[in-house]
Amino acid sequence: MHQLFVYGTLRKGGVSHHLLKGAAVLKEGVWLRGYSLYSAGWYPLAVNDKSGKIIGDVVELPDSIWPELDAYEGESYDRLYLEEEGVWIYVYKLSPKGFSRIESGDWLSWWKQG
Repeated sequence: MHQLFVYGTLRKGGVSHHLLKGAAVLKEGVWLRGYSLYSAGWYPLAVNDKSGKIIGDVVELPDSIWPELDAYEGESYDRLYLEEEGVWIYVYKLSPKGFSRIESGDWLSWWKQG
């Protein structure tokens, strides 16, 4: 079992939360520093940003789910392990240029207001 920090569609209340079959939500509303969110329409992009912070949930996943999640996130994302926090995160590996920054750092609230 491994822990994943989810900040967008995979969060509880997100359109793709159902993909987390067999996962347990350990913590909700956790702030993570060092990242910012951008809107790509119906899903967010998390990018490295020393001055940013984003909110999400920590879920514990069975090993069997990783291939499906990696395929869902696609080739534009890297799955990185954040040793200090003890969680994995999917980070957008291209430039967010042309996308709107989500200033609040909370994609789910931003999406629901949209």
